[in-house]
Amino acid sequence: MTGQTEAPIRLVRVCFGPNCSRNFAIDLLLEAEALRRRAPDLQVVQCGCLSNCDWGPNLELDGRLYTDMEPQLLRRIIAP
Repeated sequence: MTGQTEAPIRLVRVCFGPNCSRNFAIDLLLEAEALRRRAPDLQVVQCGCLSNCDWGPNLELDGRLYTDMEPQLLRRIIAP
């Protein structure tokens, strides 16, 4: 045992429900994957509808919902 603790995993769930998919959720997923390559503590997954269709595209980061997301906003909240 080295005495070091691993960094907690940060979970990004990108909504791929019908409305978010039409509103460029793929752009969020691609940005999240790019950020993951620089931040090994980041886990990125697609998920079903997050039930905020009027405000998509949506994602969840560590259990907190973010609506009306864009790739540049994701960069700001992941790596401030």
